[in-house]
Amino acid sequence: MESAFSLDKVFYEQINEKMTSLGYKYVRKYKMFMKVTGNMLLKYLYIERFSMINRGIFRFMISGNVRSVYADSFEKKSLVVETLRNCTYYDIKAGFENNYPKEYKCSVDDVEHVINQAFEDVEKGILKEIDSVDSFEKYIRFCQVYNYGQICSASEHWKDSLSLIVEGDHNDMYDTLEMTVKAFEKVDGKESAERQYPLFHRAIVELVAGERDKVYNNPILYKEALEEAERRKEANTQTLMTLKLI
Repeated sequence: MESAFSLDKVFYEQINEKMTSLGYKYVRKYKMFMKVTGNMLLKYLYIERFSMINRGIFRFMISGNVRSVYADSFEKKSLVVETLRNCTYYDIKAGFENNYPKEYKCSVDDVEHVINQAFEDVEKGILKEIDSVDSFEKYIRFCQVYNYGQICSASEHWKDSLSLIVEGDHNDMYDTLEMTVKAFEKVDGKESAERQYPLFHRAIVELVAGERDKVYNNPILYKEALEEAERRKEANTQTLMTLKLI
């Protein structure tokens, strides 16, 4: 029975109706629920299966994200790399100790119940945040708060960093730095947070705001960034059309 068991199939059967009511479409090629907002933002949700703990016990997480048409790619491999699990919202807003479960375990016998339980958590967590992103401006803010790694290193055209250049963003990222340090402090204490501060500062302020400003301040880099952003927009829009999402 295990050899014929498909976690993706059960996931689809259990949440398809709910996701369809939210405007998502199941793309079988990717095994993801996907939705496009304003022809600019791709939202997606899928189940990640991990190796079994032992025979008959399956481990999984539910993951998703939002990416703009200025991202490096909308191919499945790229989307999977740039994913968020249902813990990100609580990491920043409530502290790391208040996360929803990151991982679920089930057997063939209770898989439907566990998937529905996991989806209830996701509806209150990361899916709620993803679905609230209804404009490009909100998308930038979503990345700045929940997924700053997606918009770092704009001078190297990393991931979706060019969206900052297109938007003309000038957030110095110190608000995100403060939230992150406070959340970390709740778990590991003030002294530990202070030791980690330089790492957080580099990851959030220097690699996001600093790299973005490097592009703004260099006419050559700025021109190259806008040209690459337009190329990506055309390529990613074509992918959305091929997937029949627009």
